[in-house]
Amino acid sequence: MLSDYMINSIISVMEVEKVFSGDPAYYKFSYDKGGLLDISVDKIKRLGALTSTGTNNRLDFFNDPIRQDYTVAELQDYEVASKQYAVYEELFTRGSIKEAIQQLEGIEAWDNVKDLTIKQIEELYPKAVSIARASAKIDVEGYKEGINVADAAVYISPNMFRDLMRMQGKWSPAIKRAFEILTDPETADKWESDPKLYKEANKVILNALKYMAMGTRFSVNGLAIPYFNKMALFPLFKSIATGDLKALYDRMTGDNPIDMVMFNSAVKAGSESPISPYVGTHESEIELKDGQTVLSAEQMKQAEDEHLTNFDNLHTYTQQFKYLRQQLATDPHVHDEQMTGTQFMKVALSNLIDTDIYGKDKLTGAEIKERVMGSLNKLSDIGREELAAELLNPDNTVNV
Repeated sequence: MLSDYMINSIISVMEVEKVFSGDPAYYKFSYDKGGLLDISVDKIKRLGALTSTGTNNRLDFFNDPIRQDYTVAELQDYEVASKQYAVYEELFTRGSIKEAIQQLEGIEAWDNVKDLTIKQIEELYPKAVSIARASAKIDVEGYKEGINVADAAVYISPNMFRDLMRMQGKWSPAIKRAFEILTDPETADKWESDPKLYKEANKVILNALKYMAMGTRFSVNGLAIPYFNKMALFPLFKSIATGDLKALYDRMTGDNPIDMVMFNSAVKAGSESPISPYVGTHESEIELKDGQTVLSAEQMKQAEDEHLTNFDNLHTYTQQFKYLRQQLATDPHVHDEQMTGTQFMKVALSNLIDTDIYGKDKLTGAEIKERVMGSLNKLSDIGREELAAELLNPDNTVNV
């Protein structure tokens, strides 16, 4: 009986959760080199979105109705390894050598070798250099693995941007004028070189939008697919659709338009058929250039069509505007004055080596730290004693 109660209780909790968050099978699983690690980590992480604050879209435009759905496609993320990995490793190694020598041999030892090369220093202090190299390899490991340059990024078409501005009540004469400049064939390619047009168009072109979408869509065979997207929306206009982005822009604004193209990291749940933006190209052959992701110089020598995905093959599906909402913008805390005294003290104390001798009084680093922190504690005690004298009587009863 007890086991039946426990099992039925677990089933009940799961089924009730499905009503609000959808089937757990549609959430991302956690894997490591050994295989499946955790099937619930992403679901638990994303449930907070159900109660997060934000601004809903207005949908009731009776005089000039707006569509209820938007078309979506997905691209796989890709990582770009740093071309400066070897440079970073050498810089980290040199910084670690300084710290190792100061710890093992003292500050004066570092002063005597700081102008030498790493190889020359290694001849004098092989142990310190060995420790530094091992430390540097750990520090730069992240640069070797690469950086996801598409992290939670989403491109939206000009029409999608226009509709969102209307739904959020931000469609103004100034925004409308900027939109016309960026989409009119007569001005779309020349506004950047015209000071007047640039000033008017700039109100839109730099406007990234923080949005999330959580709802349910139905597949062609009737499956209810819960989806959760958390993303930064970037309006894609003709003038900024350069390099490889041009092919994506042409697909989004073509005969069968796509309103939103999401990179897979923006799709927290309910991902559907993402494709790689490049075909037959390793991630190491992709690099950043002026903020754009392009093939490396070596790969550019070959025909571009051999590597860039045919975006006509993008799988599309629809989602509803009523489930799309703008995240609440949290204003930063701004103060006219900022106390920085303790920050300077922490910087100075963190550079002290406990066993080294400092100043004419020949104090160790540990003794200096103890004196400084002891003085601060005494100041705190003085304030506490003054407050106690004001609130308490000599017999520790409350002074009323």
